[in-house]
Amino acid sequence: MPYEELTDGSYLPYELNDDPNEIARRVKERNLAIKAEQAQFNYLNSDKNNPATELLQEDVSFGGKVGRGALNGLVSIPTEIASTIGYGLQLAGEEEAGEDMVARAQAVQEMYAPNIEGLGFAAELPKALVQFGVPGGAILKATKGIRKGAGLIPLFAAEFTVASPDMETFGDAYLPGGPTKTKDLQYLDGQEKAYAALENKGKVALEGAALALGVPFAFAKTAQIGLPLISKTAALPIVGDVIRGGFTAARETGAFIGKGVDQILKNKPGLDRVAGAFRYRGMLPDKEMAEIRDARSLEFASLIQANKIALDDAQESLEFVFKKGDANGITSKNIMDAWDKAVFPSGELLDPNAKNYGKVRDSLNSDQIKAFETLVEADKAYGLTAKNLNINSNVDAIKSDFSLFRSAKRARETIDNYSEAIQKHPDLLPKGAMDTIGGQLGLYGTRQYRAFLDRDYKPSIQLEEKAIESVIRANKKNGKNISTDEARGQLNQLIEKPGFLNSSLNPKDLIEDSVLLKMNDGILKGRTLNSKAIREYLGEYSGREYISPTKTPRSLDVRKADVSVKLKETLGRQAGIISKGNFIDYLDEYNNARPAGKVFLDALPEGSSGSGEYTKLADSPFYGKLRGKFVKNEYLNALEKDSWQPTGVLHSGYAFFLGLKGLSQLGKTAYNPVGQVRNVTSAMGFALANGNVPNGQTMAEAFSLVSASIKNEFGKDATGKAMFEKYNRLGVVGQQAQLGELNSLIDEAAAVSGATGKFFGNKAIQGYQNSIMTKLYQGGDDVWRIFNFKTEGQKIHSMIAASEIKGKPFMMKASTPSQRKIAIDAGLDPDNLDVTKLPNTKEAKQLNRSFDDFIDEEAAFITRDVVPNYERVPEAIRLLRKTPLGNFIAYPAEIIRTSLNILGRSITELSSENALMRARGMERLLGFSATTVGIPSGITALGLMNTGSTEEQLDAYRRSGANPWDRNATLVPVQSDENGVVTEAINLSYTMPYEYLITPFLAVQNAIDNGIREEKALGEIAYNATLGDGGVYDEFFRPFMGQAMISQRAMEVFNGRTDTGYEIGPGETAPWTDRAFFGFSHIFNGLVPTISPAEINADVPSWQLGKITPGDEPASARDFYGLSRALNIKDLPMAAFQASGLVDPRYKVSKKKQLDLYGEMFEAMSGVKTVKVDMKKSLRYKAIDLANKINSDAGRTLRKLGRTQEYRSSEEFVYNYEKKIQQQMKLAEELRVAMQDAKTLGLSQQEINKILSDNRVPRWQSLVRGNFVPSLPNPNLYINQKDFGTERNKIRNIIDQQRMRNLYGKYKGRSLPALPPEVPQAPRTPPPDLRAFPSAREGTRSLSTPQSNSAGISALRQIELNKLLGI
Repeated sequence: MPYEELTDGSYLPYELNDDPNEIARRVKERNLAIKAEQAQFNYLNSDKNNPATELLQEDVSFGGKVGRGALNGLVSIPTEIASTIGYGLQLAGEEEAGEDMVARAQAVQEMYAPNIEGLGFAAELPKALVQFGVPGGAILKATKGIRKGAGLIPLFAAEFTVASPDMETFGDAYLPGGPTKTKDLQYLDGQEKAYAALENKGKVALEGAALALGVPFAFAKTAQIGLPLISKTAALPIVGDVIRGGFTAARETGAFIGKGVDQILKNKPGLDRVAGAFRYRGMLPDKEMAEIRDARSLEFASLIQANKIALDDAQESLEFVFKKGDANGITSKNIMDAWDKAVFPSGELLDPNAKNYGKVRDSLNSDQIKAFETLVEADKAYGLTAKNLNINSNVDAIKSDFSLFRSAKRARETIDNYSEAIQKHPDLLPKGAMDTIGGQLGLYGTRQYRAFLDRDYKPSIQLEEKAIESVIRANKKNGKNISTDEARGQLNQLIEKPGFLNSSLNPKDLIEDSVLLKMNDGILKGRTLNSKAIREYLGEYSGREYISPTKTPRSLDVRKADVSVKLKETLGRQAGIISKGNFIDYLDEYNNARPAGKVFLDALPEGSSGSGEYTKLADSPFYGKLRGKFVKNEYLNALEKDSWQPTGVLHSGYAFFLGLKGLSQLGKTAYNPVGQVRNVTSAMGFALANGNVPNGQTMAEAFSLVSASIKNEFGKDATGKAMFEKYNRLGVVGQQAQLGELNSLIDEAAAVSGATGKFFGNKAIQGYQNSIMTKLYQGGDDVWRIFNFKTEGQKIHSMIAASEIKGKPFMMKASTPSQRKIAIDAGLDPDNLDVTKLPNTKEAKQLNRSFDDFIDEEAAFITRDVVPNYERVPEAIRLLRKTPLGNFIAYPAEIIRTSLNILGRSITELSSENALMRARGMERLLGFSATTVGIPSGITALGLMNTGSTEEQLDAYRRSGANPWDRNATLVPVQSDENGVVTEAINLSYTMPYEYLITPFLAVQNAIDNGIREEKALGEIAYNATLGDGGVYDEFFRPFMGQAMISQRAMEVFNGRTDTGYEIGPGETAPWTDRAFFGFSHIFNGLVPTISPAEINADVPSWQLGKITPGDEPASARDFYGLSRALNIKDLPMAAFQASGLVDPRYKVSKKKQLDLYGEMFEAMSGVKTVKVDMKKSLRYKAIDLANKINSDAGRTLRKLGRTQEYRSSEEFVYNYEKKIQQQMKLAEELRVAMQDAKTLGLSQQEINKILSDNRVPRWQSLVRGNFVPSLPNPNLYINQKDFGTERNKIRNIIDQQRMRNLYGKYKGRSLPALPPEVPQAPRTPPPDLRAFPSAREGTRSLSTPQSNSAGISALRQIELNKLLGI
């Protein structure tokens, strides 16, 4: 047989092929393979080999596979486009150019696309989704509106271009010989291969296009038709009557019980106050009055949103032109003068009754018109607007990003619109105020002063002296002579008691009655500070160039900042009056509509005089129509949402702690990329729970609106602006429960005087609260709220339309004060109105009323009721958040409230006489059932089916291997080994909002199952299910009663260990400097936002870095080592550093796992974290823990008893010895169950035995055999007692040794739970070893090269790649 000798001395036969070129190629390939294998063999046996620096395929997580597949698909798009062109060139006769293009494309693919061979479905699916989804999505978007059939052609073309010719089709897998079966390209070349490749691409594209159009359509129709179709059963005549009867009985039973509870609470005022703390309405008489209370703050929030848009437009437009500089002779100074004159023509409050009022007003109007003309010319000069712009143009039609004219005109119009709105509440205004406001329209802006708003403001000595002189003159004019010190005292008193504070746009700070009262005095009686010297002393905000007595011109930046503050304060004060006026009107209408049991009384009830139960509202304009009326104190407090505030010496310090609590939790939510994603997925669950299935159009509209809000684009989008303000007014947006809770803590700390207020009120903290991250977090919630609102409204509209077509009434009851007003204005009964008649009454036609506003109010009311909303958090939760307990407690509290409301609304709808409403109730009930139980169970079943694992394996892991937070969670298996044993799972609880309600029930179920399995007593099972570790208390009350994040870190520093018992810190014997550094760093890290790439390494003080940094490394390596020890660099940035080659591969291991950039990116972008099921490690930890308990904890009491010097009876020794045996037996049973679970999860008996032996578990052989052997009585017990016999100060206790030995015999040999049979191993036939140098690491493979390639082929291929890519 002919052969060639190879470089390792072996021979290569070539009997069947004597072509010299082929022989040479094979010899070269084999010699290169031998060289590569020799190098690999030498490396594996050298000191340089470090296995942890190489990521093997079995180490890749589920997320790593998904990430690799997605990137592979992304790279495949351009490379397959190039390949398609190359194949086309070959068919056109340009074979060489075509082959070169295909080869280069393949080279790029192999060089930059991650290798996904052997990674399975977890990588292949995302590859296909990206490779076809990106171009397909672009085509579908471009062809939107085209009929589905016509859209198939461009979609097919795109899919054809990016398809891989070697992809497997359904025809290959399931339809042998079918029309989409592809051809094998392996033995083809030239034009024949090109034609076959393009044909394969066409077949793949045909299936892909069909799926791209068909699957979303099928899913959408299944969701949009299937759920309503099932719900329609409730509308069927006979079935519907049965359902209505059943749910009517349920509703009436609930109402009867509710009335009974209300009666009990009414007779027990103390108990009612406790219950009120946990109710949304608090102590108010009903929910309707609570709606009125919240409508006040919601309307104010809407007005503040409009104010913010006007303010942002002004600031951004001025900033833009100031940066641009002068244009066509228009200077920045000209612009600032004109903008100030256009918005605030008058710096003084005009008197409409003055003789020269008309002349002064005409002059100011003329100046204002000239200012607007200057701004119009400036807009044109800077190219901001069209050339046809004039002062009469509609500002809403200006769509440019910046416009000086638009910002000024809109600001002035907003002020005047607010003034006109205020005039609609004459009862709220002092005498003469109507004329005063009317006289200022178009001209005046509210004054405000630095002394009231700027914590750091300090007037100059010169300004103080002039102000003192003015005070002295004013007193002298009133007939009183005062000294300089007395005048200075009056000035100080003025600063200490400011009029109206509006230092932020936060509605909560602006709606308190006491503030509004001062505001009235300030805005309408603006002569209190009319002395120019005093105004200058207080630091009046003004856009004028000259205001100080020194006549020094002020800078543009100062003027711009001043005019911004003045605009904000003016609009803020007006908004406060408007919302207060509507609030009073709603309360008055509500009170008048109650035939009995009025809340606001004209006189005190009999017998209540002097009881202190009622408060008389002041007879002043402040209370409008309610002035002089009597109201219960509890109602008044509930209306104002009075809340406990810490007072006294510790107030500032405690407020500082609460502020830190808010900051730490804000950093772990809004500033957490994973938290951002989970926020969106959780919010989606609220819509699904109400039977509202997402649809593309409504979601796109919601997303577009929220995106415009985040990007501050409402200045140029009048339609979006009006829509978003409406959603604010309706309480649809801006109500994220967690964000509201955390911002409240920080805002309250900022409101405290002194250092605490300065720290939390500074611009950096405010910026942290209002950054892009918090906007995104709020936006992720708002998108789904808007969708839920619009969907609820659409469904109500469709039900009304269906009723109109059938000529049937559609009866509703007004749920909100606005609905009540709409119904009354239309001449209908708000408690029982036919909505179909709403637009058709005589009154409605006169007022141009439709039922759109009524339905919007209803849809918003439902959304507020069934979606978590911070405004609806009960008082008890608001108080609890001000304690060191609890994390994000508003969210679980709202989950409970909204869940009950969803069920309650479902029951009400299902008991309706209207068939359409019953169908809606069934839809809502099905949605809630699916979200809480159906979807999690379905996803779990899908995971089990896909991985071949079993529910028993998941139960075994939860019981014996899971972390505490995973034990009662919904786990979805995503990876398993070749035997079908689960190796990786996803904790679905983080993305399912109602999982919080399910886990307590799972805790009970798991405790019962485990108790029966372990043959525990009924009492012990009950304890574990309720108060035990992982029981109901743990799952349900932990969010409320657990330590807050910042409190927990402080306690960990104090105790030197975590709450799980893990020791931290340098220890008590360490130098105090090390302990102080650790304490500060550990607490500080609790404030570091999750998005931060690193935290302080609390274990290594910075002054010790020089001692531990290696000296024999290159400078860059030493620097990075020092950085990595000074800081704990987080996994994602470290994985990025390592993958990019910027740092040594030795940094690949973190927290006992290998870093994988793709896996870390997947977790950050998806919000999904996977759990590695490593039962070997879990059993080892459990063995160590139980061994320690068996050796120490179980016998602690008996040892202590043996060392006592006092008299103890023999019975006590025997009793404690038996107690010790029982504890040991319980621990043995726990370990035996863990051994059972380890076997279920694939460990062999040999592996289990080794773990028990290595970790010195006492009498482990007996455990393996299933027999319990207790420890013998400790001989030291007897020896100690003998020794005591010689001591005069110690009693010798006589111990009954025989009884102890009898107890030992009694328990010895008792049976423990039986172990299951071992999981059968899949038969494996190892391939023949043809390598010249066997690898030292059998069965492992790196992801750097495909498994099917031999070392020789890989080496040749790398040479080709280098040539093609010019390396």
